[in-house]
Amino acid sequence: MLCDDCKKNHASRVYRETHQDRTIELHLCDECAEKRGIVIKKVLSPAELLKSILKSDAVDDATLICPQCLFSFAEFKRLGRFGCAECARTFRPRLIPIISKIHGAKQHIGKVPKRQKMGVVSEVFRLRVALKEALQKEEYERAAEIRDSLKKYDEPVDEST
Repeated sequence: MLCDDCKKNHASRVYRETHQDRTIELHLCDECAEKRGIVIKKVLSPAELLKSILKSDAVDDATLICPQCLFSFAEFKRLGRFGCAECARTFRPRLIPIISKIHGAKQHIGKVPKRQKMGVVSEVFRLRVALKEALQKEEYERAAEIRDSLKKYDEPVDEST
């Protein structure tokens, strides 16, 4: 069977795309499939792909160094602790995704001071949950009202969630 695009070469690949009520099927040669972006010439195995990602991260981690204590990000990952207070500021761009994965938020809140009333803390938490739900449901007027309510408590509001 000839390629549906060039009508010259033998079709060695079949490309199927399914839409709501119909399926489109194309018979393509390697060259035309590559032109359409369906086939990538060099295919890496999953192990090779993972190895290349880890290798590039390891190189970057070793070159990211705290200017105050000369502690590298690779050492932080290995030991699980910083060399000094400046490390947190230096490694901040790399730490934000890690903190987000662990805590589900970009900023660690920490413990509640004893002098602060528990009712206020629970109200802030309730408002944060309501804000997140309103944004997910795309109820922007309600989200704006909740955001304004949070401002009363001098809470930083992350509007990117």
